[in-house]
Amino acid sequence: MPIVTCVLVLACLALFAGADPALLEWNREAIQKGEIWRLWTGHFTHYSFRHVLLDGGFALLAGALAERELGARFLLVLLALASTAIGVGLVLATSLDTYRGLSGLGMTLAGAAAAAWWSRSPGSRRLILVLVAALAGKLALEAGGWSPNQAGLPPGVGIAWQAHLAGVALGAIASLLAIRSRVRSS
Repeated sequence: MPIVTCVLVLACLALFAGADPALLEWNREAIQKGEIWRLWTGHFTHYSFRHVLLDGGFALLAGALAERELGARFLLVLLALASTAIGVGLVLATSLDTYRGLSGLGMTLAGAAAAAWWSRSPGSRRLILVLVAALAGKLALEAGGWSPNQAGLPPGVGIAWQAHLAGVALGAIASLLAIRSRVRSS
């Protein structure tokens, strides 16, 4: 049972049902005024029920795979580090004023799961490379301004591809380092 992943998704659903997301979203102006909690809480806020379902569903799938391969403790540490790194890193994305969603952390979980899968199942590497190429294409299109609104985002809100790129890179690197460390110590 992917406990960490389930708690993560349930937290997003609970906040969606009961909190004002405008008070918790990642918001550049508010962060610059000292509301630093938004660096972390923005990951748990969403624009619509469809948005929280898509982000939560993806995170649940990726997280279940990552948690099975890498363990709950590893995932807790990874998510804490990734939420901080993504939140702070988005400050560098000067075109971004607000961010809501679990997608950056979902991509962290996907990167961790893919790296673990790569290490444990060499026969699946071609499929993983195809998935990585598809993700790279998606990120390139999003960075270029293409943003299909399948997540139920309001008009004028684009996909934060920077959070996705940072998340998948952090997850993959951390996973590979953890696996390498385990191999050395055994």
